[in-house]
Amino acid sequence: GRRDPYGLRQLDGDAAGNNLLHAAPALRGPAFLESPHLVATLTRLLGPEYRLHPHCRGHLRKRGAKTSMWHVDAYKGLPWCSGRLHEPHWCMVMYYPQDTTPEMGPTQLLPGTQFYRGDSDRAHYSRGHIPSFGEQLAGWATCVHTVTGPAGTVVVMHYDLWHRALAAASDAPRLMLKFVAWRTTPPSGTGPPPPWPLADGGASEEEEARQAAAAEEEEEEK
Repeated sequence: GRRDPYGLRQLDGDAAGNNLLHAAPALRGPAFLESPHLVATLTRLLGPEYRLHPHCRGHLRKRGAKTSMWHVDAYKGLPWCSGRLHEPHWCMVMYYPQDTTPEMGPTQLLPGTQFYRGDSDRAHYSRGHIPSFGEQLAGWATCVHTVTGPAGTVVVMHYDLWHRALAAASDAPRLMLKFVAWRTTPPSGTGPPPPWPLADGGASEEEEARQAAAAEEEEEEK
């Protein structure tokens, strides 16, 4: 039912740790992991030979859960200190089987923060030589994105994106099922990356041409 999606209300026993697909094999089907939209998205980002990592986990939040720290997840099966990747070699796939509202303790994301350093916003994670989370946030502006939406919402994000869970103030539990996909070969035929406008919109083509002409005139006068 709605309060017991996929029979995973209690994430222990057979559904603990990496056993989600054994406890709920329907997740492998077209409603989620074999959805044409999800497959097309992961193929575009990771290439046609992408694989699902053995690691998966359910995150269940109930009334009274506190806001977690901002953090990035460790690469499962690799050393904790493994380097981060600017390109999306790994993607996190998050599935919300119920309607998710702001009161239910939704996930929050910080777009663009895959370029940050460190592991979390706790001071000791900077190890004394990495700029603190606050410093990086001030120098590389971003806007918080809160993940709410109808049942069946799927989020695909860069594995190194900073995120957290908000406090839960609803009697309705919020379940999120986390899976990981990674590339084995580079994507092909994707073409050049799309333009990335600056936060303020950047200069228009006409403005850039005007600035270039002015610079040439100034150089000629010297």
